Amino acid sequence: MTDSGRSREFSKLLTQLLEDNSLKAWSLIITFFGDAVVARGGNVSAKTVQSVLSESGIGAGAVRTAFSRLASDQWIERQKIGRESFYELGLNGYQPFTAATARIYSPFECESNKPFHWSIAIKNPGAKGADNPILQSGMQITSNCWLFSDGNNMHGLRKANFLVLSGELSEFPKWVTEKILPDETSQGYVQLQKRFSAIKQVASLSPLECMVTRCLLIHQWRRLLLRTPVLPSELVPEDWPEKGCREFVANLYHQLLPGSEAWLDENGTCADGSLPAAGIDLHLRFTQQFATAINNPPDATRTGQ
Repeated sequence: MTDSGRSREFSKLLTQLLEDNSLKAWSLIITFFGDAVVARGGNVSAKTVQSVLSESGIGAGAVRTAFSRLASDQWIERQKIGRESFYELGLNGYQPFTAATARIYSPFECESNKPFHWSIAIKNPGAKGADNPILQSGMQITSNCWLFSDGNNMHGLRKANFLVLSGELSEFPKWVTEKILPDETSQGYVQLQKRFSAIKQVASLSPLECMVTRCLLIHQWRRLLLRTPVLPSELVPEDWPEKGCREFVANLYHQLLPGSEAWLDENGTCADGSLPAAGIDLHLRFTQQFATAINNPPDATRTGQ
């Protein structure tokens, strides 16, 4: 759709998102798969993905490059039927979004109810090692020091000559909390609400615009949320804006669902033809029923599966 064919509200939102260069084709594809495609069987045509990303302001060349990169890194798997290409998430793509699903669509903030057990890894200031991939699962609090809430990787860091200290902490100094929950992330939550508030009347959006807005909303929400560690409530500042942002995202998401699902019903295709309908779980996202289902998965031995 051309700019002139877009609704005024959608055009305003898209302009703001494109200005900060935060829309990367490969990352947006993963969001679209995790949010919309997995709920409808997991397989989708390249044409369907291209329609959504094109309306997001991303060209066909960038989408092809992104698909190539994702396939090379085994984030997605490709199936060729005639002249058409179809994709589904590979193991590297499916696991990260699945692991984050409960947190992304929960109706409330996830808080840790585990003992306050932390590990601190300190690198020799004069040695290399800041590019150690294990450090990506930690939170850097100084140039040579990382904080971890999960001790699974500590053996690898000890082998890499890091000093690792572990124990229970019931509180952090304010400067550590500010490193873990930086003002940049706090402002990100506020900015998300401000930008998507441009969508004042969902009824003014076309079904495709509903689909794209839903994808962009979850994309921005996911990026912010996964930068925020799951902490005990005692360690989260009272004015931390995640709760208000979550309520905003949940409300807008459910307003966008009917239009976006209608577009997928009409236009979404997969290797078997039209995309299958989504299950009831999709409509339970951001509700108490969703949280209950996630925390109490079906018992395979009881159901005979």
